[in-house]
Amino acid sequence: MIGVTAIVPGKDLVVHILALVPPGSSRSEVTNRVLAEQGARAITKAEYSLTGLVWDQFGDGNPGNDFVTQYYNGADDPTSGNALAELLASQNTWNAVASSNFHLSDGGPTDPCPSLVKECKGRQYYDGNNDVSWIKIRDANTLGVTWYGNSSSGAEADMALNTNFTWNIGSDYDIQTVSLHENGHVAGLGHTDVGGAIMEAVYAGVTQDLHADDILGISELYPSGTPPEPGVLETIEVTPADSSVTVGGTQQYTATGHYDNGTNADITDSVTWASSNTAVATIDAAGLATGVALGSTSISASH
Repeated sequence: MIGVTAIVPGKDLVVHILALVPPGSSRSEVTNRVLAEQGARAITKAEYSLTGLVWDQFGDGNPGNDFVTQYYNGADDPTSGNALAELLASQNTWNAVASSNFHLSDGGPTDPCPSLVKECKGRQYYDGNNDVSWIKIRDANTLGVTWYGNSSSGAEADMALNTNFTWNIGSDYDIQTVSLHENGHVAGLGHTDVGGAIMEAVYAGVTQDLHADDILGISELYPSGTPPEPGVLETIEVTPADSSVTVGGTQQYTATGHYDNGTNADITDSVTWASSNTAVATIDAAGLATGVALGSTSISASH
């Protein structure tokens, strides 16, 4: 499964595509095909920084309009109506982030096909509504798409899930997992390289909770004033990994902490430094090692 972010040449539109890579097919082959079906090309990081969706109402100082209303067309719901609860659960998961003031609101049922989605009849246009619908998407490998852009009347984001797939609740392909990912795009989040995040550019099975990286992302776009929970330290990297020091000479070591939310930090001054053989070299609290005698030792940092 891959996630592709694309732009439509000549239009102020961006589309996020979540697609399946079948056995025997290459990622590039599937990417090229799904892009062609949507009439789009891959977007660069520089372009995304300029075109990424941001809902201005969350920063206008008026708390009364701090919400994005989403409408649901369940006409072709393959679960006979059960999918709506999964969509609402995905909304509530993003709404529950205390460090973000982003909020998705349920606007109730709607009938039209989402106006920005390419598979809908007629031209793509802004109708002012943020719609979610079930559609038979032409490319059989595409799980779902989210189209968004900005018009004179403001931002708009439309989502479509592909009825070509067998959808389930709590097992593959899980409606809530995909809705949670696509609603991250509705909020304006792009794909991340952090494994296990909802916004990772893959479908990695049922995942109905946000990763710390997702929380950092939504909190950065729409801060509520409450800082996000700090990440959990996973590993400590000591540099240089290999070095030699003359007797009486010194070597400065640094410690970099790698956290489960995908962030890194210099923690040289907060770790406990140790030398496995202090008769050969010692190291102080700031990570400065001093050669004592000929031999070898291992320098380590713990937290």
